[in-house]
Amino acid sequence: MMRKMLRVVLVIFIAGTLWSCYPEGPDYYDDYDIVYTNYDNNYVFTGKPKYAITDKIIKITGNMDAGKPPEYVPSTYSTQMLNTMKANMASLGYSLVDVSANPDFVLMPSALESTNVEYYYDYWGYYWGWYYPYPMTYTYKSGSLMMDLIDYKDISADGKRRVVWTGIVNGLLEGSSSEFTARMNKSIEQAFSQSEYLRQ
Repeated sequence: MMRKMLRVVLVIFIAGTLWSCYPEGPDYYDDYDIVYTNYDNNYVFTGKPKYAITDKIIKITGNMDAGKPPEYVPSTYSTQMLNTMKANMASLGYSLVDVSANPDFVLMPSALESTNVEYYYDYWGYYWGWYYPYPMTYTYKSGSLMMDLIDYKDISADGKRRVVWTGIVNGLLEGSSSEFTARMNKSIEQAFSQSEYLRQ
């Protein structure tokens, strides 16, 4: 639970830092796309070539705490993103197996989405010879894709498995589905390409 909270705080920090770079808003959707990766630098990845991956991308929401069914990223977006993850794992020397085959790793993607509302004042409206500040608002959705690579065979005494690599892709959830998917796939590829230590 603490690790999940730390990841959420990290995502918020990354998004806030990024927003400060664009105080008047982004010029393009991909102005929001950033990639962060981290790993256990004491961990040996080589010699463990089998992995499994979930077939859906779960959304991190409050619904699970309320006992409601989990939400998932629509297949319109998730299918291609999952295929991109699989292609990158294959290029690093990993073989995809079913989780029932006792893999070395499990790759678990999840998504966090938020709606942001921004306010600013512009001098619109001419009245009695004066221009007066007119409040303007706009909204945009931001989201982060989190990829956790878990050592499936390393189980602690309390039944928890060890997360050995994390990739976070932060981006703006706007634009057409094809545009969004292309941007996310590019960022996913970047997460793996900057993680050469994963190579078998």
